[in-house]
Amino acid sequence: MQSDCDTATERDDYVKNLMEFIPVDSYGVCLRNKELPFGGVYKYSESDGANRNYLNNLFDDQLLSFMAKYKFIVSIENGICNDYVTEKLWRPLEIGVVPIYYGSPLIRDWLPNNKSAILLEDFPTPELLSQHLHYLLNNDTAYEEYLEHKTLGLIANQRLIHEATEGPNQSDFNEMMQEFQCFVCGRLYGRNNSEVQTVTRDHYDCPLPYSALTQSVNPDNKWVKIIADAEESANRMYEEVLNSTLQLRVA
Repeated sequence: MQSDCDTATERDDYVKNLMEFIPVDSYGVCLRNKELPFGGVYKYSESDGANRNYLNNLFDDQLLSFMAKYKFIVSIENGICNDYVTEKLWRPLEIGVVPIYYGSPLIRDWLPNNKSAILLEDFPTPELLSQHLHYLLNNDTAYEEYLEHKTLGLIANQRLIHEATEGPNQSDFNEMMQEFQCFVCGRLYGRNNSEVQTVTRDHYDCPLPYSALTQSVNPDNKWVKIIADAEESANRMYEEVLNSTLQLRVA
């Protein structure tokens, strides 16, 4: 259902290649070959290229019920970063569909079980992935192993259990956001507003964008240059903050 057709992960290139080996229904703006059976906020608009209101309805019951009819959902993130995990993974897990995931290098830390998702990194090419998908489509027992967290309530990932049960306000999104915002303010200004803490360059830890198709960096990907320019700009700003003798920039 993707509608961002120019991603750092080169998502469309992967899906187009996968389509050569197995049918893929595509409902978004990119590679669109099917129409959603309901309109409203999800209706595609020829005039503006897309109806962006769907971003506010990613977990609508009608949409989730429709997605739940599928056995697999291609879940390739826009970019690769340790802490960047979106609805592309969470929605399939919630509705009992197996996500075919590519994104955060740390994603295994957050899966209910070892077989809760099919990871592209385990299948070097779309053809090999398609062979595994065909096998699962013809073997209900093997397929259902991927859904035991949903069908049987079996969760082996103890870290996930700990975070879900011990973390503050993990079950309520609004409370979680309020808690997180307060946490950020506390770290920036100190609990007594007397100690200021700064973010260091160590937080700039996203790797260069890896192509989902080649699982390596494509030097011709425009996002490689965008990220390099952003890092250079961040380094200049960091130097200016630390060195008060530098001439200030003027707008």
